[in-house]
Amino acid sequence: MRWIGALLISLTHGAVQDPPTEVVFVGTHHFITDMPAGFTPGHLRVLLTKINPSLLAVEAPAGVKNPWEFAPLELQWVTKPWAESRKIPLAPVGWTDPWYSFKLQTMAAELQKAGNGEAYQRLEAQSQGELSSVTSCEAVNGERGIDLWRQYHLKLHDIYGKETPWEAWNGKIVENLKSLIRDNRGRRVAIVYGAAHGYFLLDAVAKEERVKVLSYSSFFPISPKEVVDQTAPKDHLLALRMLNFGGLPPDKIEEFEKRLDVVKGLKEYSGDYDLFTGKFLLIKGDLEGALIAFRKAAALGDETLSAFDGVSRLNEAGEIYGAIALGRQGKAKEAQDQLKTVLKKESISAPMKQWAQQILKELEAKK
Repeated sequence: MRWIGALLISLTHGAVQDPPTEVVFVGTHHFITDMPAGFTPGHLRVLLTKINPSLLAVEAPAGVKNPWEFAPLELQWVTKPWAESRKIPLAPVGWTDPWYSFKLQTMAAELQKAGNGEAYQRLEAQSQGELSSVTSCEAVNGERGIDLWRQYHLKLHDIYGKETPWEAWNGKIVENLKSLIRDNRGRRVAIVYGAAHGYFLLDAVAKEERVKVLSYSSFFPISPKEVVDQTAPKDHLLALRMLNFGGLPPDKIEEFEKRLDVVKGLKEYSGDYDLFTGKFLLIKGDLEGALIAFRKAAALGDETLSAFDGVSRLNEAGEIYGAIALGRQGKAKEAQDQLKTVLKKESISAPMKQWAQQILKELEAKK
């Protein structure tokens, strides 16, 4: 019977020695798809590859029909495709609160009424100044970057005198996250979330039993070569997003010319290249060059969709942008006729139809 006792001791000892759940936080900001210096999609892919998680806890609301509709850009365009290409599961742990903005407004009004409005404004200005230098992937995920957010929200709690809407919101996220971790004992879980949430989530999971929080430092530095190797041509296409807003700071002109050059020679992006070249030239004031580029996109068939979003028809966009270029050339009648022709198409998509109608209305109002 002695061997039975030894076996029981061995089994019990083995259970105690089961590996802990490893948790690592990956802080992001939501517009890395614009490829800001120091934290691009390439940086995020390198970091995730080094971490090699078996599960990703991500910033999309749990318990809704389609959580990806609420996901920030870098989750939709970078993290999700990266994980799916490696068959790594993603678990939404976020929380949606349609009243969150209203609650923030209420908090601001209460702070003002209590005589703490100026203290709140000083805190905002101080924190924004401190956080403005925390932009690189390593800085965002470093101890200082995480602690700056911790200190900001601690001071905000003190000024408000009670739980802030931010704390209540993050408390719900923590509940989802803890449940996920408990259901995935012994695995390596990467929490990929907006950097501002990092301290709250890390402080909470660090208190969980059988959880080991991994230090970010073991995954850095990230070399320039690693970033280049993990940067895809489509990253440059998606980074042209800012051209959709009709303006660029002067110091960004050269950067966007380089991005267009990357996209230029790729057959799968040729239609998008023409469309975005037109937008770029429109911003620069080269109306004739823009019109030529837009007409190339407009000549494509209805089946040719934009690689940028996988939904928009390039010919529709080319025709409408072409009308805009004509209008700016002072050819209002030609622009109106082009828009009317577009609107007669039975195949025109609803968003493009609405946009064409709006532009036509604006042109007619200028008569």
